[in-house]
Amino acid sequence: MKKVHNKKYLFSLWQALSFFILLIFSPDYSFASEAREIYLKYRCIKCHSMKSENIEPLKEELLKGKKIIDHSGVGLEYDAEWLKKWLLKEVEKDGEKHRVKFKGSPQELDTLTRWLVEKKERINPEEIRKWYREIIGRQ
Repeated sequence: MKKVHNKKYLFSLWQALSFFILLIFSPDYSFASEAREIYLKYRCIKCHSMKSENIEPLKEELLKGKKIIDHSGVGLEYDAEWLKKWLLKEVEKDGEKHRVKFKGSPQELDTLTRWLVEKKERINPEEIRKWYREIIGRQ
């Protein structure tokens, strides 16, 4: 009887491990992970957040009273080509260009903008403000 139990346990363990390996090495997971790293590497969080991905802005920027723009729904408004031009300071929005020109490689820019246009979650501005107050209030 114990051998049957051990076989079932080993089979369940093998299934769980297989699922985890597939998840880690799946193209979607790798893509999202790489894009997130680019977002953090180039310090987009100095001026932006992404509540839908639990990416917080820098607390010190919030404390300075800096206007932070959440990117959870950026894909609802812009496509990848426009975002590339925006990040390279080639287009204007409301008479202004993006504050910082993207300094990464063309491949990083492609990855980042493809990921950003996938962000299509509308979050109530009051919910975002509340989240920012919680971030500021943490020790």
